Formats: sequence, structure tokens, C-alpha cells
Amino acid sequence: MPELVDGLKDPYGLNGGAILSGSITKSCDAFWYYPVTNTTATVVISNLSGSNRLANVSFTAGVGVYGSITEVTQSTGIAIIYSGSYAYPQTR
Repeated sequence: MPELVDGLKDPYGLNGGAILSGSITKSCDAFWYYPVTNTTATVVISNLSGSNRLANVSFTAGVGVYGSITEVTQSTGIAIIYSGSYAYPQTR
């Protein structure tokens, strides 16, 4: 049985992820791109209308972006991409 996310402890419903370091391209099914250090990256967000790329954006450490992230191409820095989790309350 999958664990439920406690909204009082984890308001973003985060469920694992990956650490990105230096120059890397990563296809993903992520919810949050969180730079640990200042980074430069292109983040593809599938649920944006119009252009779905935040191309060559300089991110400040600690200031990330949320959305339905499908790909990240990072040229510098260290960041974490978090997967989202979706849990229904269970009744017995």
C-alpha cells in the first residue's frame, strides 16, 4: 500500500527526485525545480500555454519553479528536481 503524504508535514506532496550537478540534461516527470546554488538552466513545463520553455534562465539559490516539468537542461550549478505524489485519503 502506498504511503499517504501528510499535508501538515509536507505541503508540496513531494515524492523523491534527483540531484542535478553541473552540465546535464534530464528528462523527468517532476513538480519542482529547486536550485541549491545559483544555476543556469532551461526548464520545460508542459502545462504552460504559449512557450513551454523557461530558456537559459539564471536561477538564484533557493528560488525554484513549480509546474509539470518534463525536462531540465542545466549548464551550471546544483539543483534538485522533486517528483510530485498524488494520494487519495483511504477509508477502511
